Amino acid sequence: MSSTNAKRNKNLPVLVVAALILIVLVVGIIYELIHMNTPSAERADLGKIYPVSEGSAVVISNGVLSETRAVWEAKRAYLDLSIVQKELNSRFYWDSTEKLLVVTTASEVATAASDTIFEGGPVFLNREDTIYVSLDYVAQYTNIQVDSFSNPNRVFLRTQWGESTRADVAETAQVRTEADVKSPILTDVEPGSGLLVMEQGEDWDKVYTKDGYVGYISKEDLKDVRTETDEGPSVQPEYTRTTLDQKVFLVWHQVFEESGVNSLDSLLADAKGLNVLAPTWFSIKDEEGNLESRANHDYVQKAHDKGIQIWALVENINIEGVDAEKLLNVTSHRTNLINGLIQYAEEYDLDGINVDLEKLPSSAGEGYIQFIRELSVACRKRGLILSVDNYVPSAWTEHYHRAEQGVVADYVIIMAYDEHYNGSEAGSTASVDFVRQGVEDTLKEVPAEKVVTAFPFYTRLWKTEGAELTSEVKSMDEAKALADSPEYTVIWQEELGQNYAEMDQDGTTYQIWLEDEESIKAKLEAVKSFDLAGLAGWKLGMESDSVWDLISNALQS
Repeated sequence: MSSTNAKRNKNLPVLVVAALILIVLVVGIIYELIHMNTPSAERADLGKIYPVSEGSAVVISNGVLSETRAVWEAKRAYLDLSIVQKELNSRFYWDSTEKLLVVTTASEVATAASDTIFEGGPVFLNREDTIYVSLDYVAQYTNIQVDSFSNPNRVFLRTQWGESTRADVAETAQVRTEADVKSPILTDVEPGSGLLVMEQGEDWDKVYTKDGYVGYISKEDLKDVRTETDEGPSVQPEYTRTTLDQKVFLVWHQVFEESGVNSLDSLLADAKGLNVLAPTWFSIKDEEGNLESRANHDYVQKAHDKGIQIWALVENINIEGVDAEKLLNVTSHRTNLINGLIQYAEEYDLDGINVDLEKLPSSAGEGYIQFIRELSVACRKRGLILSVDNYVPSAWTEHYHRAEQGVVADYVIIMAYDEHYNGSEAGSTASVDFVRQGVEDTLKEVPAEKVVTAFPFYTRLWKTEGAELTSEVKSMDEAKALADSPEYTVIWQEELGQNYAEMDQDGTTYQIWLEDEESIKAKLEAVKSFDLAGLAGWKLGMESDSVWDLISNALQS
């Protein structure tokens, strides 16, 4: 035997072993590939996917499993009212005194008691002073989709609308817990069952099925993938407005024991451009919402003859002892107040109602905005204009809910004055930056076409005697007469947009930050670029003659 053949015979076992190893590797790889791509037939443990205790249900919100749990009773889902208000519809209100659930739309105020039934079940449940609201009831007043399923108990919520992706399957396919063929099967889908595609991926899409599961399906199983416009199942009434067909020029007319009719002609003798008067006619006199009225038919007729609308003011300032919480947080009290206002509006042929509730505690804030909502419904039905007076925005007035006022009211008025007030340090009633900032901050919450800015037609004479500081209100003409006297030194303060007058006499210092033609011009210049709904002034009879031309010309331009 040659040496070459011997070598070949010796190498043969090595080659065989190598070939066998290679075959094993190839077979292993093929097996692994087949195994990896063979769909799992394992069914998901639904109790682990949707873990719920007895009497509860999981909540799937826009395809995402929430930590929130709903109460489950008689195959109905009930959600904590605080979550409903925060996440679904802020216009649900709970009256803890009368145990009523109130929801307000643009055209309706719906009230439910503990025994109110909706679609075979109670509207709400009271569990140890926590209120749970039927999600089916919520859906009546909210553009949401609510699907409830048993075994396991779960509720699917959809709140996002617009364009959506829909799809079908060519043949029976599986929806799985993960985007992986090895993950367990949640449910089977049949042709024609339809799928809502929640998220689209490279190879898998996240879908919602008609039997109430959210999972993943292979793109290869989908057909007829399409985009549809979906506006949601519930069309809610639109918040329409009643407005003037021109910019608002409103002036408040403060009246006390009488209606103001006797002085009206003389007060309006020089008025120009004025199209709204707001007489202070209605005072809230008790927590039950009863009113004291100074309304007058002749006054309304005189104003209408001059082409001026009447938006009668309702206030809580001039009568002491009215508890704002007991007034506003109780449904029957709000209703009584609203009914009284509407009755007077119809009796006296009013054009609108102007709300001026001041110094409200934060504890009355939710009741206050609920009052504005409910009053807006009553006004909208009758074509009455609803305007609401507000302080300039600040941390301590957040509970007035200006943003919500900007939705439900026709006009939101900024009382851009009392920057300094009796009891504060001496200073301007309304410096130009104070006014400008008040407008800018309001516009962060309220659209410009609803905002009316009110200027002061008054100022304060400040008197410092030793350590004692006092002040008294002066009309524009009264302040000018003082400043024109030779004892006062007058300087223009550019940063404030005002003339400042000061006098020292017998150890007493007198100071006036004047509201005059120049200060009004500065304020008008500061707000003109915002294109607001109009301007206003507090109050009739304290203005100088120049005010009428200044403001009316500014509004026309």
